[in-house]
Amino acid sequence: MKFICFYTRNSVCAARRITEEEISKADTFPKLSKLLDEVVFESDHDDFLVHIQRDGQIRFHSKTIEIEHPKDDESGFDRSVNWESKWGKYLELINAFHLILYSSVLQFKWGGGRSCDFMDFYDITRNDAFPDDDKWKGILLSNGSDPSQSRRMQYRLSHGVNHPLMQHNLGLDIKILNNAVNTFSMVSNKGGVISLLSEMAKSLSEFKQFNNTSSLIFSWFGTEKILNRMWNDLRKSEDFITHKSEIDNANKDDNGNVVPIRKYTVANKVASLHAANRINKDDKNELTSCRKARNNIAHSDNNKASEETSKNSLKLFIKLLNNYYALNIYLSFNYSTVVI
Repeated sequence: MKFICFYTRNSVCAARRITEEEISKADTFPKLSKLLDEVVFESDHDDFLVHIQRDGQIRFHSKTIEIEHPKDDESGFDRSVNWESKWGKYLELINAFHLILYSSVLQFKWGGGRSCDFMDFYDITRNDAFPDDDKWKGILLSNGSDPSQSRRMQYRLSHGVNHPLMQHNLGLDIKILNNAVNTFSMVSNKGGVISLLSEMAKSLSEFKQFNNTSSLIFSWFGTEKILNRMWNDLRKSEDFITHKSEIDNANKDDNGNVVPIRKYTVANKVASLHAANRINKDDKNELTSCRKARNNIAHSDNNKASEETSKNSLKLFIKLLNNYYALNIYLSFNYSTVVI
């Protein structure tokens, strides 16, 4: 069975921490590999399968993608039909899952009711994810030629108390993993939500690397998609008729004429949603500010997004997505880069 695998940014163990005694006993490459390759968490659903190893490697298999992209032969993942499209779909899925996992880590309470951002976050690209086969696990990666596999090899070539996995006391607790998988299972077959979560992952990752403009663009794309869906829902509801006069009053041109619905822009839709009490005044004002910032960037070679605008746009994106899809995504805006 084919899996797409990745590691979190920081080194973490899964289920339980690896002890110094275990590392000392695993004094050969085969013994250490056996220790780290142990699958300590497995969750099988209608459209996906997740395995998580002791060393924190996350192994993701999409039953839907594998059906849509059958293999040309048995030689490997990269031989599949339309394999570029297959990679794109997998990366979207695992970024959505990774974001939900990160949210679960932040919401988990350790002793004293504290939460810890021990995992950190980055968006997973083709350079970070790698294919593997559970029948040939370890053999495909034995040459270590792919940079995305270097973490795996580093773990298996290190020994003693300086082993990377010995440096952290916290890890992916079973409760964290269960919460992440249960949340992901609610949306795994909803392509629109997966795309939104993947865009949110990119936005958060860019923000953590001080790329505020890129972060704003990704978050606004996602926000605009949700606003369009909210607008379409409003059009089909009785609220549209009830609030028609308020909606018309909120959408007039410079000459005082009511803007025809067929000419509505995002700005008109935001005004209409506010007029129909679908979004509050503060969110309307913040959406307007973020939309203008995005437009200024798109129409000028020099304008860049500020940290505040980028963060506010991402927060709005999270709020709208949680409200519209009844989710509970929580993210940290701490930076992923050391101070210089």
